[in-house]
Amino acid sequence: GRFNVRPGHERDPVLGEHVAQVCRELPADAEVYADLRPETATRRILAGEGWTLDPDPWVALHVDLDRWRPTVDLDRCAIVEAADAVADRVAVQRAGFEGSTFTEEAWARMAAAPDYRRDLDLVLVGDGVPTAIATGWWAGEGATAILEPVASHRDHRGRGWGVRVVTALITRLRDRGASGVTVCTPLDYVGAIATYRAAGLHEVEHFQSSVRQSTA
Repeated sequence: GRFNVRPGHERDPVLGEHVAQVCRELPADAEVYADLRPETATRRILAGEGWTLDPDPWVALHVDLDRWRPTVDLDRCAIVEAADAVADRVAVQRAGFEGSTFTEEAWARMAAAPDYRRDLDLVLVGDGVPTAIATGWWAGEGATAILEPVASHRDHRGRGWGVRVVTALITRLRDRGASGVTVCTPLDYVGAIATYRAAGLHEVEHFQSSVRQSTA
């Protein structure tokens, strides 16, 4: 889960406990992560319950959409909604993340979430082959949207497909009224960071996630 707290409320104990309860309800049968700034009450609460810090730092990148302009065009590719190409959506994600066990069943659970929007879950077909995917989470008009996940097929990297699918998704989020877009990625994913920068995002902070091991 990714959480942001309005400045001035980071140490609010009631808010901290409310967010901590949301974290406790994350699936127990898998390792789970919560991105929380060090000063938040929630992070201190979870630390007291055995959550630890991920040793691998991440980076957050952001762009304000009132200043964003596409850096690439979408020639030589087609944009397909994942709901119309589930097998391709799953295959690209599995080929984009080493060790991924993502399945069509996992995609169906994601697509059943109340905040899922089919027009924000995209597969890019480049030169006739599914090459990249990106999913956006819209938080409402005037709010910051999240990109998660974004992946390029390992056999088709270095051709700009990742930048194009991110561009297509940001365009749709802007058209929905999002004020900005944020994405988080491990700091050592230099290719992903380069893709986001090329699409117009910039680094805003480094952080470590709170981690709870699987209780299964």
